[in-house]
Amino acid sequence: MVVISATRDYRSNEKTESFFALDSFQVRMSRKGTPYLTLNLLDHQKKVIGFIWRRPRETAESLSEGSVVKVRGEWKQLSRVTILAVDNVETVGSAVVDMEVANGSINEWRHRLISALEPIKAPPLVELVRAFLRDESFMEKFCDAPGGTSIHHNYRGGLLEHTVNTLELAYHIGSQYGKLLNMDILLVGCFLHDIGKIREMFSDVRKGYTEEGKLIGHIFIGVDILDKKMNELDGFSEDIRMVLKHMILSHHATPDFSSHRKPATPEAILLNLIESMDAKINRVFSVLKESGPNGWTRYDKYLRTEICQKDFLGV
Repeated sequence: MVVISATRDYRSNEKTESFFALDSFQVRMSRKGTPYLTLNLLDHQKKVIGFIWRRPRETAESLSEGSVVKVRGEWKQLSRVTILAVDNVETVGSAVVDMEVANGSINEWRHRLISALEPIKAPPLVELVRAFLRDESFMEKFCDAPGGTSIHHNYRGGLLEHTVNTLELAYHIGSQYGKLLNMDILLVGCFLHDIGKIREMFSDVRKGYTEEGKLIGHIFIGVDILDKKMNELDGFSEDIRMVLKHMILSHHATPDFSSHRKPATPEAILLNLIESMDAKINRVFSVLKESGPNGWTRYDKYLRTEICQKDFLGV
């Protein structure tokens, strides 16, 4: 089995031989009119740019997008960006790719999901959660899906990890506020808020957006999935239907982030704060894995900052 794992921290002029997913490639021309080949390579956490200067056209003819490739080359600094100067690239035939979950196995996260949903007590919501958990097709997609294509939890099982983190944080934080919140509504909303991502994105060797994902997006897809599941069951008042749909529709808070309503219930407001926090923390960990100059990471567009990597306590 070919395993595509995260490329570790690398040093300039260090040689490497690694497996990547080949996202795309293109023959380009330098300012001097010399052809070269660019490779957009993916491990399960980030993108790597590779360059081939020898026989670029012949090499391009042997490649196909979406394949697994074995790359041999050397890390280089190019205009403050780390790139991979490729000596050789070859397609790996009929490979099985294991895009690993970064922080544990999918089975571990699945068990944590079930535990995190146990505090729910209201009979119609218990039955709704059980209906999703019994749906083998849904659960297979839900546990396997990434949480995103690039910004956060962008690896196999990332959606499951993000959902479990959101649920566990919601329970601990929500418990501090007593009767202000309905814990059952909060937990079910946390469970369901991103379920539309199982149809919004695809993830095999590459990650990307489906046609439905591009045209509709995971928020409306999630409402559709929820609506169909509730229609299979009895006991849902219009109020319950409405408040759960609101949790999905508002969890990104603003139209700039694809939400179509601002959070307008205590549970929806807390969901927005918690899931956004988990996404940002995951992004921080991802950025920190890449060493930068002088003890600082590179500037990150999503976080809108560099991050200091210095250990001030010297531990």
